Amino acid sequence: MWPKNNKVFAIALAVLLVLGLAAVRAFEHRLFYDPFISFFKRDYQNQDYPDFSAWQLIISYSLRYLANTALSLLLLYVLFADNTIIKVAAILYVIFLIVLLSVFFTLFYLDEHPATFVVFYVRRFLIQPLFIILFIPAFYYQKRQ
Repeated sequence: MWPKNNKVFAIALAVLLVLGLAAVRAFEHRLFYDPFISFFKRDYQNQDYPDFSAWQLIISYSLRYLANTALSLLLLYVLFADNTIIKVAAILYVIFLIVLLSVFFTLFYLDEHPATFVVFYVRRFLIQPLFIILFIPAFYYQKRQ
């Protein structure tokens, strides 16, 4: 890929990948279907949930999650250059996607008006690259041991 001694290139690539994660967030309105964006920006505690198409939302959340995942896995590779770490992280990302999407939509189908804060946080884990914040220190610690 690149010489292991070229730290400047690795840092530049890591910065570009982080900017890519920020771009996914910055262009979320244009790239993804999500009626909950505007819902959670206002006083949502006593409001009804917006109407949404479940299939469109599943596809949109999955695509956004996969975009964040791809950038995050590349970032992990740049930081650690270890295929085992990438495989473990990829498996975890797939498991988390399945669990989070299942929980998100189960909340709506089991309860007509599920707890707003639960929906907010499950959605947050689906659309934001939060797992990379956990994975970098965890894999760094593992590599140091």
